[in-house]
Amino acid sequence: MSLLRELERKFERLFEGFFARHFRSSLQPIELAKSLVKAQDKKKTAGISGFYVPNHYLFLVSPDDFEKIQSLSPSLIKELQQFLFKRAQTERYMLAGPPLVEIKAKQDLAEGEFELESDVRTEDGWEM
Repeated sequence: MSLLRELERKFERLFEGFFARHFRSSLQPIELAKSLVKAQDKKKTAGISGFYVPNHYLFLVSPDDFEKIQSLSPSLIKELQQFLFKRAQTERYMLAGPPLVEIKAKQDLAEGEFELESDVRTEDGWEM
């Protein structure tokens, strides 16, 4: 990862963390969807006939938020995966495999804070 991208990521976490600490509220699903859009657009890679975007996303959330969304988790994950697929079609992005979303708790995050990791995972036989 480039130094500039790492610096940008640190500033984003600092900015988002400031608001999460000072305006405490639990995590909202719409925030997750917005961050998926950002990740798709930021991490697109030029291919031969279009742009590839990540198809694997891991949300790291605070333990409190994880506990709160645990009951919604299966439905929320399915909805986010469908959202990713539809957006990829709309933007004419290519996926190397079906969209996969995971949500895990991370101890050092405050309520309302989250981190998103994304990457491309290929799957044989997958066609968009």
